[in-house]
Amino acid sequence: MNKSDKKVIWLLYITFFLFTTSGCSQDKVNPIFLDSILYIEGKELSAGSFGDVVMLDPITKQKVKITNDFHYDSSPFFNFSSDEIIFLSKRRKNDRNHGLGKDDDVYSYELESKRITKIPFESNAITDLFYVSKYNEEIIINEYTLKGGHLLWLDGSGEILRKDRLFPYRDTSKDKFFFDEREEFFIAQFFDESKELWHNTIKLYELNNLDKADEILDEFIDEDLGKLSEVDCYSGSFVSSEEFIFSCNVRNLSKIFKYNFKKNTLETMFKSTTQRIINPQKGSSSDYIYFIGIDFESKDEEIWLFDPLKNKSFKITSSNTDKKDLRVY
Repeated sequence: MNKSDKKVIWLLYITFFLFTTSGCSQDKVNPIFLDSILYIEGKELSAGSFGDVVMLDPITKQKVKITNDFHYDSSPFFNFSSDEIIFLSKRRKNDRNHGLGKDDDVYSYELESKRITKIPFESNAITDLFYVSKYNEEIIINEYTLKGGHLLWLDGSGEILRKDRLFPYRDTSKDKFFFDEREEFFIAQFFDESKELWHNTIKLYELNNLDKADEILDEFIDEDLGKLSEVDCYSGSFVSSEEFIFSCNVRNLSKIFKYNFKKNTLETMFKSTTQRIINPQKGSSSDYIYFIGIDFESKDEEIWLFDPLKNKSFKITSSNTDKKDLRVY
């Protein structure tokens, strides 16, 4: 091998290294978005394959891979000062379990230094990153076993500040939690096995009264979807102190609804016959509604936004990867 060949090989190696280093991404995105967006992407996420934390930066209009390694990450949140991303990750050393069976730990990623630090809290129970407060350093963990689940309030150093009552066992599979601005109510998505056809559904909870849940879908029948309590529905964000959005899907039809839980009124905001809409959320800097859209035919999963003023949706990403755990700020 001559010097010229060695130089070419070295340049190829450098190019590969820069392409795969954490914080770098070559994927193009539609610059239309105006809000900060976090989510998880990877190949075969449902099988427990590698999942990376991704950020869409509204200032640079770029996609940034926060983690880009061989671990399974999930549930990314900004901390209260927005200078760190808090997330779960299955990267514990000497963990001999496989795939989704590995244990989760809580980590922080400093945006300025790009340093990943483990928050010193460990649990051998099943855990979800429930919520990260907008007003202080509190991190809320949903920890559950076969006996039921409970919430743990942690500070930034991983110390347990408070342990709440047990959730009923039937509700321990709750996922995709969204709080109101005052952090008094939250909407939760979970897998309902009580009906003949199992499906995703949602409930409204008050944080200080976890024993009682508002079965908000039981009384609503949509002219296209039928009984909302019997079809797949996915939680979404609050858009005011008494309103939140969510999506429901059946066959090749998907809708975004806005629900006012004070007045008990339901409004259809958007309808799609081309994609399944997952976890719709309103941004803080615009009226745009962002969501994970899964094409009914190709099954491609991408980040989309819906512009209520134009009554039109736009695709933001084009990465052809599985996506989950969308959070919009």
